Formats: sequence, structure tokens, C-alpha cells
Amino acid sequence: MKTQKFKYDVAVSFAGEDRSLVEEFVNILASQHVSVFYDSWEQASLWGKDLYQYLDLIYRQAAEYCVIFVSRHYVEKAWTKHELKSAQARAFQQNSEYILPIKLDETELPGIPGTIAYIDIRRVKIDEVANLLLEKLNRSNEPNLEDITDRLKSSNKSDRISALTEIAVFQLFDLLEPSIDIMLNDPFPEVRERAAWTIDNLKDERALTALIQAIHDDAFGVRSAAGWGLVHLGEKVAPYMKEISQTSDNPRASEMADLVLMNL
Repeated sequence: MKTQKFKYDVAVSFAGEDRSLVEEFVNILASQHVSVFYDSWEQASLWGKDLYQYLDLIYRQAAEYCVIFVSRHYVEKAWTKHELKSAQARAFQQNSEYILPIKLDETELPGIPGTIAYIDIRRVKIDEVANLLLEKLNRSNEPNLEDITDRLKSSNKSDRISALTEIAVFQLFDLLEPSIDIMLNDPFPEVRERAAWTIDNLKDERALTALIQAIHDDAFGVRSAAGWGLVHLGEKVAPYMKEISQTSDNPRASEMADLVLMNL
């Protein structure tokens, strides 16, 4: 692992209701010798401290990355709001990524630009997320585009899924077109769904036509991921959704178009 510049490689911020998932995540990281700020492991350090000031220091200065588990519980808690505020202050000061959001449901994280890539835990397993973070921590160069491209073409669907996940996490816009091709043509719905999620993360207007096509997919997961991709492209998609809602003979596409309109 690269030389550590911070006390922790990662700080995790989460609501107590989501602790079981976080525990699984941090245990995977710890097994790979990643230094994690996780409150349950810091009881001796936290005992007697002014937690308001100490946690501000942790989330503002002490870690290379801050992984936030975003849920409806997260946005309701006073302490998580405090941690988020400190993390946002750090993110504002540096040009490289710091906040790494993991979405547990459809809750939006206040104050975080919609352009920031996220992981959706309903579509990506927690061990995959941990492995992606390990890759981030160990990465000394840009992702290997040739390797990722080869995996996109692999006959093994797990290879294609892992490649699509890396395209999303590392914002590899040069691989938008093959991601679109997979979203529209892959024989496996779980691969098409991951491709739609990847395209949502890239938030590239060039994918508009393909996302519209994808909300006609037979698989609900694909339609849902493509629908969120359209939502995140903004009001420009509204005329297309209204047309589909009013004229399409595909009831599943019409339903998804209505859902997109509700969330714009």
C-alpha cells in the first residue's frame, strides 16, 4: 500500500440503523490492512473527548477518503449532519475526490452535487464496493483502459459487470459508447442493469437517446436504473417523457416515464 499521508485511509460516516452493512464493509477493509476510522473501534480514543470538535477534525482532516452511507436515516441524524458538514468543507478545499457516497435507498445527500458518482448498494455488492475502494487506495496511475475494455468484451458476465462498475467509479467517459452498447444489447438483464447504472453515474447527455430506449427494457432493474439516469439529466428529458407517457403502447415504458416526470 502507498505511503500514508493521513492518520486514516478511510473514515466512514453512517446512521446507526445502517451499522450492520457498515460493519461488513469495514471488516473487509481491515482484513486488507486499511486504516479505518469506525466509531466502534475508537471507543478508547473517543472517551472523554469533546466529540463535536474531535469529529470535525476527523472528517475534515484525518482521512484520505470519507465514505458516506446515504440513507433516509442518515439525513435525519444530528451527528451525521455534523460529519457531513465537516466532510463537505474538506471536499470544497481540494480538487480531487474525497467524499465517496454509497446510496442505500433513493435519499439524496444534501449539499452534494448531483454530478458526483455514487455506488448504489442495491446494485453493487458490499464486497465489490470494498474492492473498488482498495483499488482507489492502491492506484498510482490512471485505470488501465485496455484491461477494462477487454473485460467489457469478455464472455464472462462477471468480468463485464466489474468493468462497468470501474467505469462508473472512475468516471471513464471514453468508455461511454461501449457501456451504452451493453445496456441495450447484453443478453443478461443484470449486466444491462449495471450498464444503465454506470451511464447514470456518468451523467452524459450523449446517452439521452439510449436511456430513453432502455426504459422500454423487459427487466424492471434496467428500466429503473435508466429512469434515474434520465432524472439526473434534468428538465431537458421532460418532453420525451411526456410523449412516451401519452403515446407509447408499452405500459412499462409509460409507467417509467411517469416516474421520471415525478422525480424531475
